[in-house]
Amino acid sequence: MRTLPIDRDQRGITLPEILVGMVLAMVVTSLLVTGVIAVHRGTRFSGQDSETLASLRTARDRLVRDVRGARLVYATTTPRKLVVWLDLNRDFLQDSDEKVTWELQEVGTSANLVRYTEAAPTPRIHARNLIPGDVFTFPGTDDPANATLVDLSFTAKAEGQASGERTVETQVRFRNSDPAGVGSIGDTGGHDEDEDEED
Repeated sequence: MRTLPIDRDQRGITLPEILVGMVLAMVVTSLLVTGVIAVHRGTRFSGQDSETLASLRTARDRLVRDVRGARLVYATTTPRKLVVWLDLNRDFLQDSDEKVTWELQEVGTSANLVRYTEAAPTPRIHARNLIPGDVFTFPGTDDPANATLVDLSFTAKAEGQASGERTVETQVRFRNSDPAGVGSIGDTGGHDEDEDEED
């Protein structure tokens, strides 16, 4: 039998050609996987960052309500703990459930912003993953009991992230403070400024 000559284009794919194709396919696949992972990380970080900022703002709003309604700041107040009297029933008597404490409690390398009262001493967490530091300062006085203003400042990181810190700052006037320093209880209204920063 006579063998017909095989045309070069009909001999199929050689082993080197298959190997080159596999290498090119692996390179393209790794580039696609890297891109998908980067997009997923960015989306997850943005979500965590938004949740962190929303949590800080919610905690700030709750804290501002207590500060504005406070009739008295206790002398046990420190830069990391604010103790106020909220006369909830307006009877001018300091009940155990009206002594409210906001405190920055350290947990490992981070801290939680908690709120509790004498009547319910179990802390309720309002913000997590805060960076430990001073939260409360009182402009114009070294004695919190005589303060008419309080500056609030707390910073948090998105959970599991090395960067992306968020800071919420607010200045609030005690509604029942006397800005003239006379010492009487009056309603002077409230003023606050807030600023959200990203480091």
